[in-house]
Amino acid sequence: MRKRKSKKLTNILSIGSFFVIMPLLVLFVFRDDVNFDLRSDASSTGLCAHYAYADLDNDDSVGMGDFAIWLNKYREFKDDSSTYSRYYDLDKDGNIALGDFSLWLNRWREYKSCRLDSSNCFKGCAIEIPVCGDTICEGNETKANCPTDCIVCGDGICEGDETTASCPSDCEEDEPIDNPVTDAEYTVKVASVAYYPIDISGNLDKTVVNNNWNEYNMSLTQVKNKVDGLISGLESSLEEGSIYKGYSNPNARKSMEYVIHLEKEYEEAIPVDYNKNYYNSDSIYMTDYNDIMNRLNICDLVDNQGVKEVWIWSYTGIDRTGWESNFSSKYGDISNSDNDTSDLPICNGSYTVYEFNYGRGVNEAIHSTFHQLESIFRFLDADLFDNKFVGEVGANAEGIRRCGNCHYPPNGTEKDGWGYDYANREVYVESDFLDWKPETIGKTTNFNCELWDCDERKYYIMWRQSVPGLNNGLIYKGKSMPNWWSFIADFDGMMARMVTNPSSLPLLGYWELEDLAFRDSSGNSFHGSPKGAHRVVSVIGKKGNAAEIGLNDSRIEIDEGSKFLLNNAGSLFRSQNFTIMAYVKRPNTSCNYNYCAIFSKGSDHFQGYSMAVYNKKLSLRINDDASNAAIGSTTLNANTWYHLAATYNSSTGKLKVYVNGVLDGTATKTGPITYKDARVVIGNANFKYDLPLMGQIDEVRFFNKALSEQEIMSYL
Repeated sequence: MRKRKSKKLTNILSIGSFFVIMPLLVLFVFRDDVNFDLRSDASSTGLCAHYAYADLDNDDSVGMGDFAIWLNKYREFKDDSSTYSRYYDLDKDGNIALGDFSLWLNRWREYKSCRLDSSNCFKGCAIEIPVCGDTICEGNETKANCPTDCIVCGDGICEGDETTASCPSDCEEDEPIDNPVTDAEYTVKVASVAYYPIDISGNLDKTVVNNNWNEYNMSLTQVKNKVDGLISGLESSLEEGSIYKGYSNPNARKSMEYVIHLEKEYEEAIPVDYNKNYYNSDSIYMTDYNDIMNRLNICDLVDNQGVKEVWIWSYTGIDRTGWESNFSSKYGDISNSDNDTSDLPICNGSYTVYEFNYGRGVNEAIHSTFHQLESIFRFLDADLFDNKFVGEVGANAEGIRRCGNCHYPPNGTEKDGWGYDYANREVYVESDFLDWKPETIGKTTNFNCELWDCDERKYYIMWRQSVPGLNNGLIYKGKSMPNWWSFIADFDGMMARMVTNPSSLPLLGYWELEDLAFRDSSGNSFHGSPKGAHRVVSVIGKKGNAAEIGLNDSRIEIDEGSKFLLNNAGSLFRSQNFTIMAYVKRPNTSCNYNYCAIFSKGSDHFQGYSMAVYNKKLSLRINDDASNAAIGSTTLNANTWYHLAATYNSSTGKLKVYVNGVLDGTATKTGPITYKDARVVIGNANFKYDLPLMGQIDEVRFFNKALSEQEIMSYL
């Protein structure tokens, strides 16, 4: 729903070769000694010959359109003198040069003076017809067909050159909009920002936008109208998608209603951060989101006015691209697209920034929001979301399907390697998509894409309606499942309600590994479970029994709780200060990449931390940075028990590793640890769990502080 108290437009006139023209304007506009010969044979159909001399586009007026025509001809003549035309050689010297511009400029000044005061007109040259561009709003001129003349201070619209200083009645900031009356549980306030680089003819500038796919053949009016339609379509789709089981319950209440709280439009190119490349490209750069957010005064919008999302409407540029979604929060960067904690201002409140392409349609905009949903839900409980809600997807999926994801509907297969298989009529699957349950399989249905009319947008909406929403009635781990949309509409409010109550700080987890139950003896209930095709087995350990981690994806995954259930205890493993320790016996064989992972929460994909035996020496990495890893000096012999420990202190940036209680190596790594949604794992690491310990491990402990050497010694 679009709410406007007063629409604010910021119009910035962009003329080609700006930095060439402006010095000339400065040079000539203020000169009074420019002399020129009048052209007596100039034709005119509305202007007298004196002014028609400068009317190069024959529209019975003298304005910037004539200048644009002359400038283009001037450039053409500079490149190829054979294009000479007497019509543009105003001083008749056989060249098209700056002297001609001087003549045109003086005649334009005379014409403008005549329009302002008829007593200033050249003899016999009174002008009666309204002319757009003369700064006088008259005749049939309106703000729509001649905004340059008809902008008036006091009309309630801040536009053109008006500022809070020159026209405070129009440009004072809007009061925050109160939440409208709605039947939705939440109102999501949006700041909508559009960038329109316009050429001198009033169309999208093809020197700025990348029009390889002919997406941007639009005038300013056309693209603005399209953005209006995109906003309307996106709002309605997101709202409909928040109705839990709306596909079968017409009386269900929607969880969210979207309100455009602030709307800004800039007739200029979107800011570019030329210090940030798009992945490894040397020629494509990223949108400068800090510039945009600072211009909006984003922290005031978020912290004081309650804005939750920023929708940026833009384009694919010649040398620039943008992220689908970006998230800023004091709880960490949970962005789908980019985990750069410096690319957005961090406010007291959290907010999401989407950059939508107005060359495309509503489906692509919904697609971008879909991926951000996946990131948030995965952050809240990766096991519940990925393994239970999404389930197996793609051509190799087997058994009962669950709900699928953005790229793969439940019956979707590979399509050019990326999914996007929303119209697959050939594949039928058995799935509880319409009756999903978190701990069991719900009532299944056999279907193909006709369930959503084989329509991409309808699938997006139906998937969202399967997300546990308002009054879902589901039970998970003995508790009522909350409305998942609460974490989208009120992320900070929900996070503030999280329970973090470990019983024995600073010791967060202690796994004695006495049996295959892998229970946490710290009292914090961070119990483990064996995972992988190769079994974790119980063996004789350093103290009692121990665990042996085998090949490939063999590992012990730690249950960190579920933030969906407002249990955030697992977030303590995302500490910026920690100690890991364990007894380890490495095998007499090489691990994958010579990296035998001991304990990790992170990988090359998810960052975080990883303690391992690397090239037969103890190692600790932060943010997968091998160049700044702490590596010990002691070579660890095969089939020998060692007490290994690693610490990190964020205030000093020091990484330290200890062998049998003695400091064995140090390194320095400044900056925060960047976490995403990797699991806490004993005996393996990496996105695909392909760095198994391939050895034995016992007495594993994790502390949320960097212990001293003496403290570590006390655990031997």
